[in-house]
This record gives sequence, structure tokens and C-alpha cells, in this order.
Amino acid sequence: DWVSCRRGAGLAQLPGVDDKKFDVLEDLSARQVGAWFSGPGGGTHRTETLRLSHGRTLGEILDAMGSAEVSGEGGRALHLYSAHDWTILPIHKMLQPARTVPYPKFCSELTMELLREEG
Repeated sequence: DWVSCRRGAGLAQLPGVDDKKFDVLEDLSARQVGAWFSGPGGGTHRTETLRLSHGRTLGEILDAMGSAEVSGEGGRALHLYSAHDWTILPIHKMLQPARTVPYPKFCSELTMELLREEG
């Protein structure tokens, strides 16, 4: 996190850390954290872990989207949630379980929109 935050804020890196080393560290970190939520080598081996650790958060987001769909124009148009990368990654994995999800970059966002057909 120290290295990522410094890079994201445009600050000088710590002594001995250059872009090449940063990229290697970032890749290894992404693989490690990804394995915690998906099992070794990716895939969907730990769906129960995802459900138990972040299912409630995803459920709240989906409930808000469902409310907006039912209430139509009278409901809130925007819901903002703030989260750490450790929350963004597993939610992203739950939304796209068959895909290998990249580790979120510094100050990442996950946007979900509810679209309606006209007519």
C-alpha cells in the first residue's frame, strides 16, 4: 500500500523502488489477494467465502438498485458507496465470477448502472 499510495499521489518512490519493481510487486500482490478470494490459480473455488465476507454489501447495493427500478422517477438517482480495494475486489469477483479480475488500482471505482428500455 505504501508504494501504491505514493505512486497514486505522484510522490517520489521509496529508496530502491523503481517502476519495474513496482509492477512486479503489484502483480504478486494481486495474485496473492486474488487467491484469498478465489483459490489458487483463479476460478470460483471460494464462492462461499465471497458470499460470507461481502455478500451482504453486494446485497445492499442490489437492493438499492431494485428500489430504484420499482420506484421509478421518484426514487434516488444516485447511490455512492466508499470502499477499500479489499471490498472492491471481492464484489467485482462476485459480479463476474468466471473472469479473472484485476487488482483495483489506487483510487479505483466500480460503477453499476440501472438501464431502462424506453417505450
